[in-house]
Amino acid sequence: MGTTCTLIRLSDHSLGELLEEPARLQPFLTGQTTPLTERSGLLQRLLRKKPREIHPVTEARTEGDLCELDKAWAAIHFLLTATIPEKATSDVLGFLVSGGTDVGDIFLDGVHGFLSGEVVGISEALSKVGADQLRMRYAPQEMDRLSVYPGAWNQDAAGLDYILKYFTALREFMSQTARRQQALLIHLNS
Repeated sequence: MGTTCTLIRLSDHSLGELLEEPARLQPFLTGQTTPLTERSGLLQRLLRKKPREIHPVTEARTEGDLCELDKAWAAIHFLLTATIPEKATSDVLGFLVSGGTDVGDIFLDGVHGFLSGEVVGISEALSKVGADQLRMRYAPQEMDRLSVYPGAWNQDAAGLDYILKYFTALREFMSQTARRQQALLIHLNS
């Protein structure tokens, strides 16, 4: 199956709720709208503590609040930053894998969020990068040598088209998110 990347548009308030109580993250990602009971651990059972109820973030999602980058996310990151996702970068264009605030818990890895003000900066930086620049940076042999996920770039003649399709969707999504003054959650899901 592999690792995919999903971007989710939400309000600053909802992102704040997730940061305040990370246990609400999994229900938010799965779209759960009813409260759930926290699983009790051994210590809670020994101390006879009642499991608490976790109330999901109730912000309604509308069509277009998600942007799926499939497996193109790592190649987009590489073409934007000239770094592989495993190497930390302070470049604002490295937002798919770094920056923002970590939101995940032990069951979910790779979840981080950006407040609306940060989204504006990312969108502005993305607006300065076009498909022609990515075409010039596309180096399938180098990407394979560096093991840019998912690999086999040198063997796939349609690799660049695949990347550009998702890059175009990403730029539009980020532009809309910035215009709407919304926050962003990025979920790398394996």
